[in-house]
Amino acid sequence: MKNQKAYTNLTVWQESLDFVKDIYLLTDTFPEEEKSGIVKRMKDNAISIPTSISKGLLHHSETSFLNNLHDALDCLAELDTLLLISLELKYINQDDVDNYSEKIEKIKSLTTGIIKKFKRDN
Repeated sequence: MKNQKAYTNLTVWQESLDFVKDIYLLTDTFPEEEKSGIVKRMKDNAISIPTSISKGLLHHSETSFLNNLHDALDCLAELDTLLLISLELKYINQDDVDNYSEKIEKIKSLTTGIIKKFKRDN
């Protein structure tokens, strides 16, 4: 866990970093009045996913490691909800929700897998 660049080799970190770019591209289409509302929350949560994973791997305690991975899961859940709100407000369409929800589920599954493996090994 102490290798400072170990997280860059993780598929979950790589996928979440790509997801940040995807969220930025998606939110560029939102109305200007949402830049400090939904857009900011979506971007903040997206950025928090890879940063939480990397922070988790750099922490020296098991508790901090797991807490950071759970923070990433919390951000994924909030993003999923923000996508549904965006759909209701007609900022995005159902295809967007389906596409981004699929990416969220993949990152969630990878993160959950790391948590389970860590708990099993420790």
